[in-house]
This record gives sequence, structure tokens and C-alpha cells, in this order.
Amino acid sequence: MELDAQKLTQTISFFCVYSEHLQYVQGRLPLTLSSDTLMANCMWEFMVIWNRDPEVTYALEQAIVYLRCVQNAALQHG
Repeated sequence: MELDAQKLTQTISFFCVYSEHLQYVQGRLPLTLSSDTLMANCMWEFMVIWNRDPEVTYALEQAIVYLRCVQNAALQHG
């Protein structure tokens, strides 16, 4: 359980470090890099990892976290 908490902390740290760069790029590409699109893509990538190895429950947990961040119902339920 401690390892999963450590991975979650690393993921949050990653986004804190790169959030300024991401905001700049989002200003240049507002539709492509909308928050919902990014969160849905991150969720999809974690689902692909989980699908390859169902024993990696961390990937499934992260996918659910990202899915909860998606505000657009069509993306969230599609």
C-alpha cells in the first residue's frame, strides 16, 4: 500500500512541475489541449497499461482518478 501512495505522490509532483509549461501550450492549442481532453487521454493511457497487465492495479486506480476529473459527460461516459 505504501508503494501506491508513493506513486501517487510522484504523479502529483510531476503535474506540479510541468503545470506552468502545460498552461503555456494550452494557450497556444486551446481545443487540442483542453483539460477534459488531456484528462481523458491520460485515463486512456492508464487503462492501456492496466489492460496489458491486470495485476497492475495502480494503473486502474489512476485511470479512475483521471476519469473523475473529466467534466464533459460525453467524454466521461463515452
